Formats: sequence, C-alpha cells, structure tokens
Amino acid sequence: MARMFTDKRHPEIMDMVQGIRRTNGEEAILLQNGGSIEFSARSRQAARGFDGISVVVYDEAQELTDDQVEAIMATLAASATGTRQIIYTGTPPYPGCPGTVFNRRRTVCLQEPGEHDAWHEWSVDGDDAEKIPVDDPNTWYQTNPALGIHLTEEFTAEELRSMSRDGFARERLGWWSPVAAENLDYAIDRRAWEACASNEEKPEGKTAYGVKFAADGSAVCLCGAVIPKEGPARVSLIEMQPSGRGLVWLVDWLSARYDRASCVVIDGRNGVDVLVERIKGVWRAKNAVIRPGVKDVLAAVGLFTNAVNENTLTWYKPQEALNESAVTAVKRPIGGGYGFGGENSLPVEACALALWGAKTCKRDPSRRMKIG
Repeated sequence: MARMFTDKRHPEIMDMVQGIRRTNGEEAILLQNGGSIEFSARSRQAARGFDGISVVVYDEAQELTDDQVEAIMATLAASATGTRQIIYTGTPPYPGCPGTVFNRRRTVCLQEPGEHDAWHEWSVDGDDAEKIPVDDPNTWYQTNPALGIHLTEEFTAEELRSMSRDGFARERLGWWSPVAAENLDYAIDRRAWEACASNEEKPEGKTAYGVKFAADGSAVCLCGAVIPKEGPARVSLIEMQPSGRGLVWLVDWLSARYDRASCVVIDGRNGVDVLVERIKGVWRAKNAVIRPGVKDVLAAVGLFTNAVNENTLTWYKPQEALNESAVTAVKRPIGGGYGFGGENSLPVEACALALWGAKTCKRDPSRRMKIG
C-alpha cells in the first residue's frame, strides 16, 4: 500500500501524503487532508484505541471470526465520523477454514440484501467440481477480470496443472464449495442432543435467563433455564427478534420476572449497555444482572456441552428453532477455547448463558428467609 502512495509515476497521489508510519503494530499512511489509512492485526483487542474510523476493509475475509468482528464493530460504533462502511474481500472458504462470517455476509447480501448492501463476485456455480469446466480459458476470463492484464493464461494453466481440481475451482474460479460446510467442526453431538429432547412440561425450580446479541447487531435472543430440585435441567428458547424491533419488549418481559429468576446473563456487543441500563432499576439485587467475560463464556459452553453429553438437561422438542441452532452450531475459537458459532448460534448461545447463570448464581428469589 505504501508503494502505491510513493510511486513517482503518480505525483498527484504522492502530494496527498503527509507521512508514512512504519513502526511495527502502528503502520499508517497519513494524508494531508487529515485522513489516514491504518493497519491492524485481527484479534479481539487489536482494534481497541482506534478512533474516527469511517471505513473498515477486511482482507482475506474467509479467515475472519466472530470474535474479531465483535472487536471491530465496537470500535466502529464508537466512531464520531458519522460515516461507516465495511468492505469484505477474500476467497471462498476452503475446508477447515473458519469462513463463518464471510459466508454469512454473502448469504445475507444474495438472499436478503439491505438498502446499503452490495456483493461483487466473479465465480462459477456447481455442486461438484468434476462438472465445472476448469480447463476452459473462457471460464478463466469470466471469473478473473485481471486475466490478460496482471495474470497470464500461461501461469493460469500452470496453476491448473499444480492444484487439485477443487482447489483450482475455488482459488481461481471463485467456486463456493459445499464441502467446506460439510467439514465444519460442530460443537454439539447431534445424537446426544436428540436424546435430550422432551415433550414434558417445564419443571419448577431455580430459574435464570440468558440474552445474546448478535455480533453484527442484527438480532437478539432470549432463552431460559430451570434447575429443579430433582431431575435434569430444562432449557428453552423464549423469543428471538430482529434489532429493528427495539428493546422495549425485552425490557418489559424481564422487568415483569425479576422476582421469579435468580439472574439474567447478557452477552454481546450492540445493545448490551442499553439493556443493562434499562433494567437496572428493577433488577437491583447484587449479581442479578451478569455480563460474562471470556472465561465465563467458555465455562458456560463447557457446562452446556457436558450436560448434553451426560443427558442431564432437556429441551422442549417442539422448539425446532432451538434444535436447528444446536445441531448446526460450530466451534468458535475464543480465549484459548471455543464458544458456539455459526450462522444460527444465538439460541444455543443464550441457552448456555441461562444454564450457567442458573448453576452459578447464588441468588434464589424462591428461597424464603427464616427469622428466629
């Protein structure tokens, strides 16, 4: 990038530069108009401290994880510029690659595009690489705008000879292989989860709620967990709504149940602060409102997964949305362990938070104090 701004063939671009900072971890191109192009490694904390961001460009977006997006989103939301744009650039995910965020953005843009969404893709279609004409130069040109300019037919032919058919179709022809989805590292054993299904009514017992906000701010999910004095715990999906509906429904619902639950565990980015502020007048007991850290989320996922594997919890069988979330959840790397991730992970994440809250919170509003 620095070479582009110091190319003597383009003096008009060189005149825009005030200075170039090359210090490791602080690389930036500073412009005369007060703007800047700054670079950051992707991690949960790397984007902290950046200010006045207008545009975020993710390179190699197929490697992007939910944790990294959450960190950037929080920084971007705090920007005072008033202008925010996010650009994803990358290659279709390969088997074993995270790919979750990139694939989710693609699906949204192609199936339910918003007013400001756009997706540009040069790719071939097909469920099987064997049926894709990988050796046809016309296909090369259709999927590579740079062919004949920066890329040559000779080198492309060499790539075809050197790479697997799947790899060439993906890397050179932009093919989104269904194999990548098949190789996802699922977080919950499907058979163990199915064995926990129950048509029984929810038991009475110590109750907690879990609230999970989507990393991209698109939705919020509310779930509950009950731990009876005897028998397995029960988790339930209560409601999931798009963020456009606001938070009044959630504030009202939680406020009406303060005297029934030990705690509410709230996790995510966009919307968390607002929700906590709105319910604190009602949920005023110490530790009644919990905002989990990374270690807490890891503990919640571990607790939930073990309960499923050991058949010590149940879920209400008619709740197909919760079932779909659980069986499609993948392992999302965080803090040296993993959380729940995937395109539809909010319900199972919220359930895990609720179960962890019910297990660990010492407050129990159903307990009556004896005096004398």
